[in-house]
Amino acid sequence: MANKLNKNDRELLVSLAEYRLLTVSQIAALCAVGKPAARNRVGKLTKAALATERTPAVAGGRGRPERWVSLTERGIDSLRADGTLGRSVPRDEVAADGIRCSEHLLAINWFRIHLVHLERTFPRLSTTFLSSESPFLERGPDGRRFVADRVPPAESGGKPVPFIPDGVFTLRDHKSGKALLFFLEVDRGSETLASGRRGAKDIRTKVINYQQYFRVTGYKRYQDLWDCVLNGFRLLFLAHTPARLAALCRLVQEVPPSDFVWLTDQDRMFAKGVSADIWARGGKLDAPPESIIGKTLSHAAPLSGGQCEGSAEPESHS
Repeated sequence: MANKLNKNDRELLVSLAEYRLLTVSQIAALCAVGKPAARNRVGKLTKAALATERTPAVAGGRGRPERWVSLTERGIDSLRADGTLGRSVPRDEVAADGIRCSEHLLAINWFRIHLVHLERTFPRLSTTFLSSESPFLERGPDGRRFVADRVPPAESGGKPVPFIPDGVFTLRDHKSGKALLFFLEVDRGSETLASGRRGAKDIRTKVINYQQYFRVTGYKRYQDLWDCVLNGFRLLFLAHTPARLAALCRLVQEVPPSDFVWLTDQDRMFAKGVSADIWARGGKLDAPPESIIGKTLSHAAPLSGGQCEGSAEPESHS
């Protein structure tokens, strides 16, 4: 059956490996098809035992949650057999049962799909996204994936601080030839905002580490990767709820300089798309929202209703 798959089927297999976990709504948006067509594609892969579906446990969410789609062992072997996936990549870095927080990954994937939609609807811009969860991302000699890095200590005698962003991506304007670099942090409300303990892994410390990374220009290593000139980066926080967004904005303003930190929430993203004026720059939630691509290119680009049967928003995203 695997050798009877068409081009669209194979592309979906690769996408399931890259994203690791997707819902039917996400597959519909990613492939720019309606949900019935997406269900048919998923059905074909599950019938061939290349993919599997499961219903997540409901924990107080609205309505019935969507089923999650991921690769099976046979699906992984199929990608290994044709050379798409390296044979040395461990199974638990491709299969869904190796994911530590499924809801967090699904939220990252929604953001990525909005970027794909932006590129599709606005060809002047192109994007390249590196996910910390991707099995295709090469590892360095020390075994770390490329997006994993270390922040040099701010004080002498200190130790470098390791960090792994949820994603790193560029948006390139083909008309001007310029590129912007972004680091993405998707917040599900589970991390402590500020603990007050030295060495704590909280949001406040995370922002301070990014400030130091900005100062020492650690981000410059992406220039060679993407063949572009980078004079800084923007740190994006995607909050789970409007209340969490407000809390994050207050925190960001308490640890200046923070003008490079931009924040929004899922409701705003689904309503207008990532390129619209939905972002609180520097945590200034009371100021007019801005676009991460600037006033000239700013525009609304929400996922179309036809791809998700009337709503681009997943039933259980909250």
